Amino acid sequence: MASKVPVVCTNVGGIPEVIEDGINGFLVPVANSSTLAEKIIYLLKNKTLSNNFTLYGYHKIKQRFSLQSMLDKYAEIYSDLMTMN
Repeated sequence: MASKVPVVCTNVGGIPEVIEDGINGFLVPVANSSTLAEKIIYLLKNKTLSNNFTLYGYHKIKQRFSLQSMLDKYAEIYSDLMTMN
């Protein structure tokens, strides 16, 4: 997403926190290579959807995972930890 390409991912770990199925990418079940292939081919054939995934995905990554965003989150965590004592 940060490289401005549409994504198709398996639905594991923290990936569903970033990928909204059908909004900024596709989530497919684990160990389901046929669905993975279908979704990739679908995106290759549907340039409008592919472009939308690229746009929405890049925006989400830039918003949630930019350097400034990550620094702000770390500062908040450290601040919370300091007030616990």
